[in-house]
Amino acid sequence: MVEIALAAGIVAAFFALFFLSRPLIQDFRSAQPVSAAEFNRLPPAAIILCVRGADPTLPRCLDGLLAQHYPNLQIHIVLDHCNDPAGPWVQAAADQSDMVYLHTLQSPDTQTQRGLKVSAILQAIRSLDADREIMAFVDADAVPQSDWLSCLAAPLLDPKIGATSGMRWYRPTENNMGSLVRAKWNLYAVAIMRFIGMPWGGSLAVRRDVLMQCKVLQRWSRTLCEDSCLGDELRKQGYKVQHVPGVSMINDETTSLTACLRFITRQLVLTRLHADHWGLVAFLGTTIPVMAIVLGTYLLCAIAHWQPRQIAVGAALLEVFHIGVISFEWKIGSLAHKSPASANPSQHSKRKFRPPLIQLYKTQLISIPTTILAFALAAVARRVTWRGVTYEIGEGKSIGMQEYRPYCPSVEGSPAPQNASI
Repeated sequence: MVEIALAAGIVAAFFALFFLSRPLIQDFRSAQPVSAAEFNRLPPAAIILCVRGADPTLPRCLDGLLAQHYPNLQIHIVLDHCNDPAGPWVQAAADQSDMVYLHTLQSPDTQTQRGLKVSAILQAIRSLDADREIMAFVDADAVPQSDWLSCLAAPLLDPKIGATSGMRWYRPTENNMGSLVRAKWNLYAVAIMRFIGMPWGGSLAVRRDVLMQCKVLQRWSRTLCEDSCLGDELRKQGYKVQHVPGVSMINDETTSLTACLRFITRQLVLTRLHADHWGLVAFLGTTIPVMAIVLGTYLLCAIAHWQPRQIAVGAALLEVFHIGVISFEWKIGSLAHKSPASANPSQHSKRKFRPPLIQLYKTQLISIPTTILAFALAAVARRVTWRGVTYEIGEGKSIGMQEYRPYCPSVEGSPAPQNASI
């Protein structure tokens, strides 16, 4: 009877993975390039980049923004502090082009109930010319292709679509456990985000009239980030968030397992605080690791009591489950290679990287407790640290900044970008 229940659980998990991956796969199958007619109809747009600290990809990000092929464009860069280590890079970009507008974040108030990035976004929006019909947002760890903005903006010509977004894919180039676990977690994250309609703020465009109509700015004034709540607010007013495969981004940075856990936990805390589907995200995100633990426990118990039939059945079920999970991860992971960013990799990511088989099994084992622990920590977290600033989580999911401090690079006085996104 137990074996039948376990087999039924595996079948249910496979059906869940199928439905979870279907929307994302369909997006890639139906993706179409921007036509000449659509390009000629693109309205004036503004790109907003908020910078705190010098990410390793910042120079390439700025180069990509300056190379955008778009008919009417402004680029607004909000620097966190006048002495921020990213200052020389953004100043050089402003000196290269008159379409770049450089801002410095106004004195952050610890009494405000929002994150520094949201404060920077709101400040930039207030400074925009009235003719900017589209607002695009990009993170410093993204490297946009020359058609990035036009690909994001073209679907917004449809009045039913309020926002468009790409995804971030982690594809490590080094045999590092933290990087491998983050890449594995990312495969489920992008599928879940697409399934529930949550955009990614690092590659995002929104119609300005939709932002105002849906009162998104009021919601942002009380949030830590801009993307977790955006899809929910737009859907309440009948607008769609469309995923655009052509603006997906590749991140090939290396991270430690400790930093990976902090990163995943922070992402989940932001979802818990601002998204309407936290319960669904927690269920989808823990189903596979919990099922793996149940199967592994059954097999270990059978071995401990030396029950040959149960050992054989448990091992078979565990292997079937493992093959199904690997197939899902391979299918989702292959989508990253279809992104235009994969066709123009950085010099660092051109190296071929194939982790040994034992490392993949080790990643599977370590990713299970890491995922469970991240969800547990996110569920009870009462504070979150993001780019060196700690925020307290109060009653009613209110946000309070403990203390503002300018970002301090790891190597004092070094103008070079950091080794990893912060």
